[in-house]
Amino acid sequence: MELNNKLQLILIGVLLLILSAVIINVSITKFYQSEDQTKIQAAILAGDEKAIKNLENVNIKTAKQIIKDQSVKLALIKFYLKKQKYPLLTYLDFYEESIKIQILKDVDTYKYIRDYFYKKIDDNIKLDQFKIAMSLLGNLKKIYPASDELLEKYQQIQTKKQQRLAVLTQQYIQCLDQSLAPLLERTHCMAEARTKIEKVGIEHSLPIDANLPAMYAEEIRHALTNKNYYQAETLLLNWQKLLPAASAQRDAQKAILVIHRQLKDIIIDLMGNDTIKIVKRLNQLNTDPILRQEILAMPQIQNNLLAFHLNQALILLSAKDNNIKIPANIKEELKEILNAEEEKVVNDIFLPLPISTSTTIPSLTSEQLFKKHNVIK
Repeated sequence: MELNNKLQLILIGVLLLILSAVIINVSITKFYQSEDQTKIQAAILAGDEKAIKNLENVNIKTAKQIIKDQSVKLALIKFYLKKQKYPLLTYLDFYEESIKIQILKDVDTYKYIRDYFYKKIDDNIKLDQFKIAMSLLGNLKKIYPASDELLEKYQQIQTKKQQRLAVLTQQYIQCLDQSLAPLLERTHCMAEARTKIEKVGIEHSLPIDANLPAMYAEEIRHALTNKNYYQAETLLLNWQKLLPAASAQRDAQKAILVIHRQLKDIIIDLMGNDTIKIVKRLNQLNTDPILRQEILAMPQIQNNLLAFHLNQALILLSAKDNNIKIPANIKEELKEILNAEEEKVVNDIFLPLPISTSTTIPSLTSEQLFKKHNVIK
């Protein structure tokens, strides 16, 4: 009996020793786990990216223990917003849904996120960037879809937008009413106001002076006459900004400006021997009759074009296989003209031009030049 009691006491002692060891082991494990969590929390508060990446990958139970500290939640949000590589929700999606909800529902976290977005929204409103402001508010709405406070912010942005549009529209009307101001000054004022209105977000059509296109065309013609190409280009750009709709009248003025900018090259080509270039330049000058008249009045160009057209007449007379029928009396007249002009052309001005039966001759130009030199009766 005594032996049994002793054995029982020994077994109880052993069990107590084992239980004590287990308790001690668990305590030590919990202690170290607690130590690890404290270290992770401290690292997150310090903005340690490695610690935050570890938190994104730990099990849910451990993660919940780590983010129990309110300051840890706020530190995570500050870290993600500072990175700005992706939207905030993209970063929070790394966590299990319950963890994400726990982070976002924290009052301090909400206030920080709200104030962060509100500041960016207000900064963009000051710069008339209302589209960006609304986009930022939309991003905030995705994070807190149930927030009534965000609806108030939306209405505030819309009110400020309408107020800004009213101010800018009034500025535009004042520019439009300056009928006595120089055209460029007046329309530059209008174009500048319109650009600002479009930046804010135009929601209605703006009034214009129906005479503006004709006024622009006249001013551009005046600038081209004075060889002030910079002024002409400025007027065209202003016209485009103020009246962005397609305009055949404006396109024609652009084409004329292009010709004026090529004036030196046009003169060189018309004084040369390249038939294709001469025909191209003569056709090009038809766009601007005034410049055409000015260039064709130059003696050297007149002489060179006379040689050109006489040479083309010679081509017509001598061609046998081009199926061109020329009345006999015209042929005789052309022969007389060529004989009468031959000595002058050869000795004074004529350099043989390339002969080509495929050359197209502008008839109007040819007739005017031949008349000028008494070539056509």
